[in-house]
Amino acid sequence: MHRLLAARLRQEWTINAKYFDGDEREAFVAAVKANVTHGLPLTLADRQAAAIRIIEMQPHASDRAIAAMTGLAAGTVSAIRRRIGTDAQKRERIGRDGRVRPLSSADSRRVASEIIAKRPDASLREVAKLAGTSPATVLDVRRRIARGDDPVPTKLRPTRERSHRSRKSLSNRDADHLPTRDPISLLQNLSKDPSLRLNTGGRKVLEWLYAHMAGLYGWKGLVHEIPTHSAYLIVEMARGCAHEWAVFAEHLEQRLLGSDEK
Repeated sequence: MHRLLAARLRQEWTINAKYFDGDEREAFVAAVKANVTHGLPLTLADRQAAAIRIIEMQPHASDRAIAAMTGLAAGTVSAIRRRIGTDAQKRERIGRDGRVRPLSSADSRRVASEIIAKRPDASLREVAKLAGTSPATVLDVRRRIARGDDPVPTKLRPTRERSHRSRKSLSNRDADHLPTRDPISLLQNLSKDPSLRLNTGGRKVLEWLYAHMAGLYGWKGLVHEIPTHSAYLIVEMARGCAHEWAVFAEHLEQRLLGSDEK
């Protein structure tokens, strides 16, 4: 549209164009993809607005598929989806490869466990077909039931359920009232720990932490120095780093929970 207007202002009679075969919704997605990869980049607000519209038009599209369309992180798309509340009644998602996958394998595992309870002699393939999952998953569910475990592993349970279990398991350590201490001070205390300082693995951990926490508070003097057209990329980088730290913390916490259960 803008190129056409510019051509008219220059009194040109022809313009290069690409024919597109599709409806208005498909054309919108194609336009977003094109503007993410060339020309003046879309602002973060523009891309988030595009993600909202695509989620509303294609609620079954996966977070990664929409992230690829809009140039956002999959975690950002997931947060937008939760905020606008489109996940109700949605059990499946369509990925970037076009394949349909269940929104959560937890549901299919629960269904499989119910079928196994009612029909213990049913084959893996029969249960898998009824539950909408794979025979391998059914086999794992059957083994977990035989051991007396929950058919859904901890990592596959809804976030709220995992958080509740974490708080319950760590209640003796005041997990609900963790002190908000200065991370740099915590790192300095860790560096005095002989079990870290005096072995190769421990020193490797300390080196990694120091490298990733260097200049932690230096951002305060940089916020107003960043050009607007670059700011949205840095916002995404910062959120991506925050996401990785959150995943690291979750894995470490799961290791603590596993130690408690042994």
